[in-house]
Amino acid sequence: MVAHNVSVMVVEATAAEDRFDARPEQAREALRAISASGRQALSELRQMLALVRPEDDDGAHVPRAGVGGLDPLAGSLPDVARRC
Repeated sequence: MVAHNVSVMVVEATAAEDRFDARPEQAREALRAISASGRQALSELRQMLALVRPEDDDGAHVPRAGVGGLDPLAGSLPDVARRC
């Protein structure tokens, strides 16, 4: 489902770009569809992550990484990605 929503976003973004000058209302409709698909994809990702998130021994979810975890994460990226 997530991949489908992302695909819809790509198609709608292309349509919005094509219609932006000549048919602004159609471009706005495409942008609204992108927003809706993005929100749906985020919701589905949250649901999926809730299923695979590790739990402590007492069944509580392990806290998500905070700002302090950014340096190790950034260090794992290739040099090209860090320059962008």
